[in-house]
Amino acid sequence: MTFRFRRVLVMAAGLALTATLTEAQAPAAAPAPVASTASAAAPAAASAPGSEFPAGAGRDTFIRVCSACHAPEQVIGHGQDASGWADTINQMIQNGAQGSDQDFGDIVQYLSTQVGPMPAQINVNTVTSLDLQNWLGFTPQLGDAVIAYRTAHGKFTSLADLEKVPGVDPSALANFKNALTF
Repeated sequence: MTFRFRRVLVMAAGLALTATLTEAQAPAAAPAPVASTASAAAPAAASAPGSEFPAGAGRDTFIRVCSACHAPEQVIGHGQDASGWADTINQMIQNGAQGSDQDFGDIVQYLSTQVGPMPAQINVNTVTSLDLQNWLGFTPQLGDAVIAYRTAHGKFTSLADLEKVPGVDPSALANFKNALTF
């Protein structure tokens, strides 16, 4: 699948001179679930911008380019496929995002595989905190609490088990009960 990134060259007065089209290759595969975010990184790295995003091709480029304008975490909850992320990147370019065509292609690939759309079924025993934030709208603290509870108490076996996590709202989970597996 090929995506075109639009660039508009602007004069100092703010008038558009010309637009050029360039291409970047996007992934052909469907978005994959986010891999584990467990890391042996030093504690200082955990507080770095974007540190909760899993390793993968394009991660560092995504953090470097996108952090110039906003917190990388702003992509959470916008799970899109490659086409949707390419549209978002094009809008960011129009808003002044700076990077090469290769950078933008790498970002689309990374986001579409790591922050992609919600799958039909979510296994709460393998999901990451970032997945919970992206797919279910959990706060980072609540996503981390679910993972900590699972680590301390073992696998969840039912929705009732998940509801035992402090801060989990059973009525909010009701919207996703058919998508959750144990």
